[in-house]
Amino acid sequence: MRLNSFGKNQKSFSCILASDLHGNVHHYNTLKNIIVKERASFVFFAGDLLPKDGGLWYPGNTVRTIQTQRMFLENFLIGYLQKLGEYAFIYAIFGNDDFRSNYDLIRKIGKNVRFLNNEVTRLPIPNQEFYLAGYPKIALTPFLQKDWEQWDETVGVSHKTCKLEGYDSYEGTHHPISFKNNNDGRATITSELVKLAHESDPKKTLYLIHEPPFNTPLDQIAINNPYEKNGVVHVGSKAIRTFIETQKPFLTMHGHIHETFHESGSFRWDCGKSISVTPSHNYKDKMLSYIMFDLPGLNTITRYTQDAPT
Repeated sequence: MRLNSFGKNQKSFSCILASDLHGNVHHYNTLKNIIVKERASFVFFAGDLLPKDGGLWYPGNTVRTIQTQRMFLENFLIGYLQKLGEYAFIYAIFGNDDFRSNYDLIRKIGKNVRFLNNEVTRLPIPNQEFYLAGYPKIALTPFLQKDWEQWDETVGVSHKTCKLEGYDSYEGTHHPISFKNNNDGRATITSELVKLAHESDPKKTLYLIHEPPFNTPLDQIAINNPYEKNGVVHVGSKAIRTFIETQKPFLTMHGHIHETFHESGSFRWDCGKSISVTPSHNYKDKMLSYIMFDLPGLNTITRYTQDAPT
């Protein structure tokens, strides 16, 4: 079924959410087969799409580089997304492991493929008013790559382990960045989400946000994770949780914490009428994890795992 087969009387639209594929081509190809088989109308990617081979990024890492991620975009992902756009509307954000320097490549991939960076667009659902907002930022981490990092609720305050100095990437190279100056007028996740909420009615908006809300089934790491702080295994954003509690969005879609389903036993969090979900996908696993749901009813929301043969 090609994309232009939307009918005027079509009442339900199948949606797929994927995240944290980190350049795993086998998972991408398995996902494509699922999208075509299920006749998905909309596909959402919640960030961390590009390879992270080479371990944690640091200056001098010759494997995980801006250039290797750019090659993956040019040699695989752009063409892949263009092909998917023949079958479904594709929406995506970058994640904290995707170098911002390469964002120029994905600005205009195709008419049915859209990346969002703190932006809102109306979903093309006939006779229905629904919007999608994309927000790739995350609260400060203990890592050096800080392209998409920001203070969470308050400048100068972090509830989890983090580094205040690291590197941003633009124009093909890395540049030092510091969060030590608390008086530089830097925005917070809270302040940006407040502005984003004014772009559309949150109750009619789906939010594609890489980081999950704090202290929910969506943000739990293992107790032996080296980055847990004082025994606290929830590492999501307090600002994002507050946003959900106060603005009551229709649906929020997240990624970032690969192991959270294994640790918490759940892929969703219900906050009143608002629903938040994550595929909780681990790109190192053989299985692809993804979410399927329907619009506009959200009558069925299911997490699936599918074998991704090599």
